[in-house]
Amino acid sequence: MLSWFSSFFTQIENFFGTPKLLFDGWQSTARITLTTILLYIILIVLLKIFGSRSVSSFSVYDMIATITIGSVISSTLVLKEINLINGMVAIVVLLILQFSLSKVVTKWEGLYPFANPTPKVVFYKGEFKTGSMKKARVNKEEIYSAIRREAGTTSDNVEAVLLEPNGDLSVIKNISPEYENEITKYM
Repeated sequence: MLSWFSSFFTQIENFFGTPKLLFDGWQSTARITLTTILLYIILIVLLKIFGSRSVSSFSVYDMIATITIGSVISSTLVLKEINLINGMVAIVVLLILQFSLSKVVTKWEGLYPFANPTPKVVFYKGEFKTGSMKKARVNKEEIYSAIRREAGTTSDNVEAVLLEPNGDLSVIKNISPEYENEITKYM
């Protein structure tokens, strides 16, 4: 059965004149299978050590780490030139960088704006902030949708809508005067 399978694909490849287009032999298939299983287990262990924040959308640097880790994983799985140890080392280095940056930004809050965008007020006290909306590439319909989804109301019952650093729209229904600066500092 297995020889028929490989023979069938070889015939198709020969017909089109493109060797190893569909099938590169059982050795490479076994390598990818074994590497996938091992890398999956290693990634579970590493994420247990470094925390699930490494693969969430909390911040820009978390997102960069997530995308880069995904790229390293895919390269390790399918490219013969990258072995399991090299892929694992790259993932560990990325997780250490992401973990270190999150610790630095937590310790020195003044660095936060350099590692993450700040929230943007896109709607405030019945008024759309068109300048912020253009910079954030957010339109009125997205704001209305967030108000309905998050607050279950209409714009006349909402004080503010902010675009958060992770791309979510936060809807604020009530702002007490003594805490108004928590919102207005992002205008």
